[in-house]
This record gives sequence, structure tokens and C-alpha cells, in this order.
Amino acid sequence: MIVQGFQTGRSGQVRVPASLLDRHAELEGGTRWSGPADEDQDGWVIVAGADLDRLDDIEVPEDEALVVVRGSVIA
Repeated sequence: MIVQGFQTGRSGQVRVPASLLDRHAELEGGTRWSGPADEDQDGWVIVAGADLDRLDDIEVPEDEALVVVRGSVIA
């Protein structure tokens, strides 16, 4: 799974709203996000994964990044 979010200043991490991950899980038939995510503040989480430099034909805003999360992420 590829997660796009705001840069945190640490390699392999992005910051996203927790509700976004849970909404994705529901759309995929699950009940919640079970992938790596550490609570941050105000309903946001830090998702850890492997840095992804780019995707063909996809431009990421300067203050955002992409990470790849391997394994099951939906419970």
C-alpha cells in the first residue's frame, strides 16, 4: 500500500489524518486501519514505511511524501 502524507522530517514517515486511514479500511471492506501508525496529535497519525521516490505521472506537493507499507493494513 502506498500512503501519501505530509513530510515529518524523518525518512520513511508521513503524517496523515487517522480518519483517512479508517475510511480507506472501510471502503476496502474492513473496520479499521491495522498498519503501522503512531498517534501524533489532534487526530493525526505518523505512518512508517519505505520511502518511495516517485510514481510515473504522479506529482507530489513539495511538503508531502510517499511511503510504501508492506503487509496487511486492514483489519
